[in-house]
This record gives sequence, structure tokens and C-alpha cells, in this order.
Amino acid sequence: MHLVERLAELVGFCSSYTGTFGEQVFVKDQARRALLSAMGYSLDDESLIASIEKLENAQWQTMLPTTHIAKLEEKQHFIKLSIPDSLVLTDSNTTVNWKIITEFDEQITGCILVNELHLLDNKQLNDKHYSLYQLPLPALQVLYHQLAVTLGEITQHCTLIYAPQCCYSPKQASDKKVWGFTAQLYSLKSENNWGIGDFSDLHTLVEQSAEQGAATIGINPLHPLYQNNPARHRSPYSPSSRCFLNPLYIDVTAVAQFSSCLQVQNRVNSADFQQKLLKAKASEQVDYVAVAALKFEVLGLIFNDFIANKTTSNLKQHQAYSQFKQDQGENLQQFATFDALYEYFRNINEHAYGRTSWPEAYQRVNSAEVVEFQKTHQERIEYFCFIQWIAHHQLTAVKKAAKAKQMKIGLYLDLAVGCDGSGVDVWSDQELYVAGAAIGAPPDGMNALGQNWGLTPMSPVTLKAKGYQPLVHALRSNMQYAGALRIDHILGLMRQYWIAPNMPANEGIYIRFPFDEILRIIALESQRNQCIVIGEDLGNVPDGFSEIMHNLWFVIF
Repeated sequence: MHLVERLAELVGFCSSYTGTFGEQVFVKDQARRALLSAMGYSLDDESLIASIEKLENAQWQTMLPTTHIAKLEEKQHFIKLSIPDSLVLTDSNTTVNWKIITEFDEQITGCILVNELHLLDNKQLNDKHYSLYQLPLPALQVLYHQLAVTLGEITQHCTLIYAPQCCYSPKQASDKKVWGFTAQLYSLKSENNWGIGDFSDLHTLVEQSAEQGAATIGINPLHPLYQNNPARHRSPYSPSSRCFLNPLYIDVTAVAQFSSCLQVQNRVNSADFQQKLLKAKASEQVDYVAVAALKFEVLGLIFNDFIANKTTSNLKQHQAYSQFKQDQGENLQQFATFDALYEYFRNINEHAYGRTSWPEAYQRVNSAEVVEFQKTHQERIEYFCFIQWIAHHQLTAVKKAAKAKQMKIGLYLDLAVGCDGSGVDVWSDQELYVAGAAIGAPPDGMNALGQNWGLTPMSPVTLKAKGYQPLVHALRSNMQYAGALRIDHILGLMRQYWIAPNMPANEGIYIRFPFDEILRIIALESQRNQCIVIGEDLGNVPDGFSEIMHNLWFVIF
């Protein structure tokens, strides 16, 4: 096996796969090389050898793994601990001190002598000898924690996750059979909406459906697209982010300031605005450009009124908005900054379709130029935060209505398989995403040339190193509104079909993901949010996949 093949294997690339018709498909070296380069690996011999050694010896040369998932059903918990023999005193009195900071900032500490640890294995690397031990861990809650281990002058950290085996099950939601239906939110019609279904329409649909005995309503992904470019970006499955909401679904008339702001009322009641509104509502298909122009013009006026008028009567609103921003933290600030930058550069050049078409300095989230932009465009960034708060408030009201009407499940939302490469998620975490590569599917009976979905994949190595937090954030952001969540193309959690830059879709490569650990993360978030998980397994399904999912209380179709 040559060096490129060895590195590809360590990273997780499959050398071949079984096609839809049972044929064995072997990957091309050109695709393998292109994808490794996209992941940031240099392919000269010296660099390849260094990368291979780093991956092969990572377990030994770092005291702790980057992330450890403790299986909640096990009675005793352990983590592997690698210690160079040179750090262990000859009198065997070397002490390992450990500290766990729980998700709620509680501290648990302990210590143990190295010679009291159970030895698992040992290995000689160059001139150093390492021993691999088993460090006992306390039983903790199903949560995310941080572990720090200190040996002498060395301290290392690890994300420590205690996770259940199974998801929140349909039987936990209801011990009887239930029914529901799906609807595309944008297609809902009402007298009040402005040419696209909105959160108030969904609120009404929930209430009326609950009265007829429906337990759930499934809808399309609600992820944000690109507010400044509704003509080009319409697909809910190619979002800018999977962690926020599409403000186009806001019912502008339901925002508190809509009725009370004189400027808003004058504009909406003007002959020009009413003519445009009637045209948008009469359109047989959703006129995204017209609807966006109407909604965002009025939302801008509402925002101005909200910021300018902080009185006793709306003090609670301002407090709620401040709390929302605090809860969302840096993620919201980055999201709003991106949308403001997108708008700014499209005003200069209407063909600037995302981060890769911006000046290079603005393509990095924490650059000095971006920080300066945040200072000079603070009000516009605040606007994008504000409309996310409005969207969150209105969708939360829908969830509360479903609960009040005693719907057994409530909203059944949809999580896209990935994000558009020019969007905010990729811009704000470029270490995680493999720029240039795309997620897709191999050839099958319906698509003889394969499929390229144009979505930028996450690196499985980096995802684990980040304690799976990007996945946790995406799951939690959607589950907070839902009683059930559909994960689009759930097959990608086991292995994902990647297409190299500038190569055809039928020459892609499958890359393995840490499937067992990802399932634990999903189960944890499912139980925590009391949210059923539904997986779509259409496509080239690996043997035994559906059985594994069913056993863990995933609903598969």
C-alpha cells in the first residue's frame, strides 16, 4: 500500500464500495489525492509520512483522546490514558490528578497512583516508551462535561460526554397509534399572508389539525438561506446555516410594532405597497423576490421603531430580546455579521454570491477587517439578530400551541444533510469544513451519473476533535421547536459520499464517520429534548444499517 492510500485509509476513506447493482466500484487515485488535499494534507512523501505517523500514534502521544463518550448503560466507566514512562517516578508514587467540570459548572476531583491503574498496553515510539492505562470515571448525568488530567507539570483536556444508547421513542410520546401529515410551509395559503406561508399560518394549521386529532405536522427545513439574494437561493436543503431560521417565514403583521408604528402603517397602507402586495399574493407560485422585498422593507421599519422606542410598555420585549442574544452568544453574532457582509458586498457587486467572492481578508471570521466591519456596521448586524429573535419567538409560539392542544408529537421538522459552501456555517468554522469537496450520491437506477448536491462536508476527524459540538448545535437548534426531527440522508452518519473538486459525481469516494459515537450524540439530544428521530435511508444502504437504527429507536423510512 503506497503512502497516499495509507493516509486515506487512516482518515476514513473507503478504497471501494458496492454499487447499487451489486458491482464493486474501486476509487480513483486522482479523487483520493484531490480530497486529501482539500482536507489540508500535503502529498509530498515527507509530509505524507509525518501525517501518517501523527494519525497512527495519536492515541499514544496524547495523554487523553480529544473526545470520550461514556456509555450510560454501563455500570462502570473508564477512559484510556497514555503516559510516557519517563513521567512515572521510579518509586511508583506518581499521582494522576483529575478534575471534571460538569455542564452546570460543578467540579468533581480525584487522584490515583499510576501503579493503581489497570495497564492495557504499551508501545515503543522512537526513543520513548508509552503505557496505556484505564482511568476510572465517576457515574455522571447524561450531559456534556470537561475532563482535565494532570500528571506532574502536564495537563490535558478532553470533552467527556455521558450518552444513552437509544433515542426518545415514539412509544414514549404516545402509547397508541397516531397520525399526522406533511405540508410545505411556503405553500400554505391564507387571507393574511403575503404570498408565502408563514409562522402564523403554521400556528393556525396546528390548532385546526389538533382539533381533528392529528398528532404531528411535518414541514420542510426552516433553515436560513440568503436574505439578500432570494432569486438565486430557494432550496431549503441548501441552507447558509442549519442552526437558525429563515426570516421569510415571519408573519410581519404579527410583530408587536406592526400596528403601533405609524411609519409602518403609512407604508403598508400606501397605494404602491398595496399594489405590490396584491400581486405577490395573487402569484400562482411563490414570488420569492417580491415577497422578500415586501417583508424585509417592513421588518426594517419595525426594527428601527423597536430600537428607537424603549419604553415601559415594551420593556419586557427588550429584555426578552437581550436574553435571546445572550443565549445565542457568539453564534448569533457571527450569523448576523455574515448576513450583513453578504448584503454589503452584493450592494457593491450583485454577483458576489457568498464568502468566496469577497475580498480575502473578509473570508476569515476573526480577521481584523471583519472585527472592524462589526464596529462600523453594528446597527445592521443588530437588525439581523433582531429578525432571528422574531422568527424564534413566532415558531416557539407554534410549539406552545401544539402542546396546549395536546398534540402527541407536535411539529415534525427536517434537518438538511449539510450546508451551502458559501454560507455562514462554513465561513465561521473553516477548520471543520472541507472546502471544495461536495456531498452527493453514487450512480443508481435514477441517476446514472451520480449526484452532486453542492453541500460542503464536515471532516469527521475535526468533528470529533471539536467534541461533536457543531452537530450538537445543529440538532439542538432544531429540536427545541420539534416533537420529531427528520434527518435528511441519515446514511451519511455512517459513511458519506464525497466528490472531489472539479471531478464528476460518479467518481466520488465514501468516507467513514464515527457512526457509533454520532448515534450516541443524537440519542442524547433526542432524550434531552424529548424529540423522536426519523431517518431517511433512501440510496445505497449499507448492510445492516436499518436494523441498527431500529434497535436504537430511530424511525427509518
